[in-house]
Amino acid sequence: MPLLLRLHSVSGVLPLTAFFGLHLWINARATQGRRAYETWVYALQALPGRRLVELVFIALPLGFHAVYGVLLLLGRVPSYPEAPDAHPWSRSMQRASAIAAMLFVAFHVVAIRLPLLEGVLAPADLHPRLSEDLSTTSGIGLPVSATVYLLGLAATSYHLANGVSRFISRAGAGRTPRARRAISIGCTLLGSALFFLGANTVIYFATGAPLLGVHDEGPLAKSRGRRT
Repeated sequence: MPLLLRLHSVSGVLPLTAFFGLHLWINARATQGRRAYETWVYALQALPGRRLVELVFIALPLGFHAVYGVLLLLGRVPSYPEAPDAHPWSRSMQRASAIAAMLFVAFHVVAIRLPLLEGVLAPADLHPRLSEDLSTTSGIGLPVSATVYLLGLAATSYHLANGVSRFISRAGAGRTPRARRAISIGCTLLGSALFFLGANTVIYFATGAPLLGVHDEGPLAKSRGRRT
């Protein structure tokens, strides 16, 4: 198989899966209250070499994975052959979720990451900004941003979990029905855990109360968003 195809697979499984899980876990600190969330935000901001680490281990792998993935979707580069025992919908769902995940990441970067990099949004503004954006509803009562985040999290969690499953199988670990079943169950649990972790945080920002977790209302309690 071409080296670039292998790099595309590895770049999705290793750094990006680790980053997505860590990112969701850190944001989940918000369910413990604004003070706990900002403690982690400022700790990350103070890390030496943070920008370089983000560039080398997050931005570049993500950019390469996305660009090469688009080329795969367009049929411009060779792709892995499907395993004989693969589900007929596995590749289609992987590609559909890839498009949804890419759009979600782009939306998140434009809404949050770019304003942070440009200095338009300060770290102290993150909690109230997310609270306002995710709790604000449309004229018909639909929480648009929260819905976008939940759908984006679902697509990204599925894409990562299914990608990990396909990666492990291609590595030769799924040679027996029992091994394939274990891989499938393990990756399903991984995707479900990632989605619930992110969805719990979104629901907290949207409603003021998480599905699971203790919310500490203190002097830095979150500001509620407007209903329009």
